[in-house]
Amino acid sequence: MALEWQEPSLSTGKVKNYIVLYKLSQPSNYWNVVRTNDTQVYLRDIQPKSEYTVRVLVLTTSNVTYQSQAFTLEPGIGMSFMFIFY
Repeated sequence: MALEWQEPSLSTGKVKNYIVLYKLSQPSNYWNVVRTNDTQVYLRDIQPKSEYTVRVLVLTTSNVTYQSQAFTLEPGIGMSFMFIFY
C-alpha cells in the first residue's frame, strides 16, 4: 500500500527525514517502522481487509520532532488524508 503526504511547513528547522509508523488497529501493539527522506512510502506486509493505524513523524534539522495525528486505513479502499503535524 502506498502512502503519500505533502511536506509540512515548520516553524523550527527544515525536514531532515520522516518516520512512518503503522500497525494493525486490533489487537496489535507492535508498530512497523519505515524511515524515509521522501514524502511517500510503500507499506509492506499489509493484510487485505484489515484496518491499520498510521502515524507520520517529522524529524527536523533543529532536532525538533513533529507528529501527525493517527489515521485508520483499510487496504483496497481509496482514501485521502491531510496529515497535520504538531
